[in-house]
Amino acid sequence: MGAVQHPRRGRRLQAIVLALTLLAAQPASSERPMTVDDAGTLAAGGGKLELGWSRDDDLRGLELAAGYAPLENLELELAYARGHNPARDPWRNQWSRGLAVKWVPLQPETGLALGIRYEIVREAFEPDDGPRRWGRSQGLTGLASWRWASGEALHLNLGREWGRFDGDDEAVTTWGVGAEHALSDGLSLTVETYGDSGSRPDRAAGGRYEVADGVKLSAAVGRGNDRSFFNAGLTWEF
Repeated sequence: MGAVQHPRRGRRLQAIVLALTLLAAQPASSERPMTVDDAGTLAAGGGKLELGWSRDDDLRGLELAAGYAPLENLELELAYARGHNPARDPWRNQWSRGLAVKWVPLQPETGLALGIRYEIVREAFEPDDGPRRWGRSQGLTGLASWRWASGEALHLNLGREWGRFDGDDEAVTTWGVGAEHALSDGLSLTVETYGDSGSRPDRAAGGRYEVADGVKLSAAVGRGNDRSFFNAGLTWEF
C-alpha cells in the first residue's frame, strides 16, 4: 500500500484511501518507491518487511508493512500508516490499516505477466476541531507487466475503488502506468504516472538500490494536483 495521502485532493474517497503507495503509495503491494504495482509476487514461502517515510504537501507520514507468499503466485500483505499535519488544515492526524491479496498466475521471468490485486483499508481522521471520523474502502485492480532480460520493465494498472465515509458512498476508476530502467546490478530508476476518475494525474520519479542481498533502499519525488510529495523507504526481502 502506498504512503499516507493528503486529504486536500477534492474527494472524500481519496481522503480515506492510501494512494497505494503501503507502502508508498502507493496501491497495496507495489514495490517501493512506486505507487503503480507490478504483476509479480514473492517466491512461495518468502516474506518481506518494509519501513517508509513520506511527505505529501503538509502531511507527514510513517508506514509499516509485512508481506508473505503462502503459495506460488499468491502474496498477502498487512500494512499500517500514520500521518500528521502540523498545519492542522483540515486534518491533524490520520491512521490507516490495510490488507491486500495479490494473485499473479502468469509471471514469467521475461515477457508478459498478468494478475489481480484486492485490498481493503480502514482509516481514521482526527480533525483539529472535532471528534475522530472513520472511513473504509475496497479496491480491485488488474495488473499487467512486461519485463525484458536487460532489467527494464513496464507496468500497467486499471481498477475500481469504492468506499464509505461518514455514511456517504463513493467509487472511482483508478489507473497507472510505470516503468523501471536498470542502470547497473542492483540500481534502477523508476518513473510513473497514475490517478483516478476524480482527479488529475500524479507523476513521480525515483530510484531503488539493493545495498545487500534482499535489502533495498528507495526514494521518489513527485508532483500533481497542486502539491508536491516525497517518499523514502527500506525493504528487506527474505
